Amino acid sequence: MLRNVFRLYLGNCTAVEAELWGILDGLNIILDRSFRRVIIHTYSIEAANAIQEGSSATSNSALVRRIRFILDGLK
Repeated sequence: MLRNVFRLYLGNCTAVEAELWGILDGLNIILDRSFRRVIIHTYSIEAANAIQEGSSATSNSALVRRIRFILDGLK
């Protein structure tokens, strides 16, 4: 389990953007450690929906695409 691994300075951003960056950061750590099975736990329904739906209509679309690309590679 990964906890307290978020290590980026985001400047001014929304809570959803911060959550998405945290998920992306965690996924990159998971890739570095060669884990193959992933469970993402978040309290942000907006972030979860964006990742599941691949929402490209949001301002976070590039970030969501990067997350989905990593998740698709883990399948």
